[in-house]
Amino acid sequence: MVSLRRVVPPQYTLQSSDEALLVDTTAGTVNLVLPTVGTLGERFIPVTIVGGNLCTLQCSGSDLVEGLSTLLLPLADAQYVLVTTGSSTWRILMMARQTYRQANEANEVDFVSSPASNAPIVRPRSPNADVDLWLFGKGTGKTYVNGALALNANDATTTPTASKIPLALSDKRLADGWMRHFFMSKRLSSWTHIPGGNTWNLYGTAVALNQIGTGAGASGDSATLPSETQSTGNVIGNTAGLITANTVTQRGWSPTGVFKTLTAASIANIRLISGFVSADLSAIGAPTTQHAAITWYDTSVHGTAFWRCTTCDGTTVLTTATSIPITNSTTWNHRVEIDEASATVVFYINDVVAAIHSSNIPGQTQQLYMENAVATLANAVKRYGISSMHLVQN
Repeated sequence: MVSLRRVVPPQYTLQSSDEALLVDTTAGTVNLVLPTVGTLGERFIPVTIVGGNLCTLQCSGSDLVEGLSTLLLPLADAQYVLVTTGSSTWRILMMARQTYRQANEANEVDFVSSPASNAPIVRPRSPNADVDLWLFGKGTGKTYVNGALALNANDATTTPTASKIPLALSDKRLADGWMRHFFMSKRLSSWTHIPGGNTWNLYGTAVALNQIGTGAGASGDSATLPSETQSTGNVIGNTAGLITANTVTQRGWSPTGVFKTLTAASIANIRLISGFVSADLSAIGAPTTQHAAITWYDTSVHGTAFWRCTTCDGTTVLTTATSIPITNSTTWNHRVEIDEASATVVFYINDVVAAIHSSNIPGQTQQLYMENAVATLANAVKRYGISSMHLVQN
């Protein structure tokens, strides 16, 4: 008889004695930590996810799962199998069911990927019938959508990279179906730095970006990242940065924000902030009466050089000291996912789960701005590079 272990939020580390897992996400997102595979030997572990929320796999050490150190599983209610041969990699076998409807079609359509050829089989089905989606974790050409493994990804032409949308699948109808499923159910807005200056492209929004404080922006393009360098004045307390000119979201819309930034050569005597805020926090750092979901660092407050994740409901502040060190001259992807269904905020820093907050989070209808800011805590100029901000929401 196989022993089934029930797992609940926020986190569970897979044990060598585990034979099968039931991941209950009713209370929120679950972070499933995978131990170093060399300690487990060959394993074939069925994982069933129930409860309506998602599950993230997080590897230990230098291990990878489908080419990533952290992987968000794409479906909330599904069955997976974790497989390892005892080498430094994890693979996923997925069997799931989800209803799929082609645009302008009365019938449902099945997309079934066979284990032998991984080629999709398409056939009409009666209205309101379930559709079987099978993904067998094999091959190297995998594609990810917001860090989640895309359906039938073995037919994709892209390489294993987080936050990419499928570019091409061998069966166009499957590609179109997945693209519609992802895009048409969400609103997307982006603010991206135009290389060579301090101007920005706006996509899916008319909301401009406002300059923060007395600072100024200038081109900070490098060989690896186009960005606008925001510089403070040289007087202690001076601030700089960019904030949306109007509020752009609220918790009830289940927003995900991605803030791409670059730390400067010096991170001494500095305050850095990226995230959702109900008011500019550049001059104060930690929220007090403001609503916020931010990743930040403040040398005058934080005793160690590690990123902090903070939420506030307008009254009470909750801060997590992450295990992710802040370093100079480094590109950062700060991703803040607010899920209204589970009333949970999940923070990712460079695609690694940094913190999960299920209390003291922004109010459901509280309007929020998006902000990247820097403040100098000495009589010296401090800088923060800002490359882009992306918003996905209901």
